[in-house]
Amino acid sequence: MADENIDYILTPISGRQVTQVIIEPWSVRLLLDHCHVHVEGDWKLLDADGKVIDQSIDFGQRTEFQLWRVAGQVVKSVELINRPPYCLTIRFENGFMMDIPADFDGYEDWSLGVDNNHVVCNGDILSVWST
Repeated sequence: MADENIDYILTPISGRQVTQVIIEPWSVRLLLDHCHVHVEGDWKLLDADGKVIDQSIDFGQRTEFQLWRVAGQVVKSVELINRPPYCLTIRFENGFMMDIPADFDGYEDWSLGVDNNHVVCNGDILSVWST
């Protein structure tokens, strides 16, 4: 659904606190109050100076995670480049930023759910629905 305005889904994420960071061999998840972000594709975490401090790499090659540093942080804003290639950017009040681009590998890149609204990005396909 290219060019669909999904601000009504993204805007309510601002002001919510990250309550859990879940690290799985194939994905990472951020849990917030009545909200989740699930990333199966590429991602980067940048600090307040714009330095990459963590990113998606093969789980077996990883020696540490820095993504845990967003636990307890409040989301300042969420932005979406709303045309292929889609990129979701989450900014935190401490200045950290998480970029989650679509990578066109045929698998789900990321999904998010806010209250009863859902968005899934799979390469150049963005699916939006409410339950």
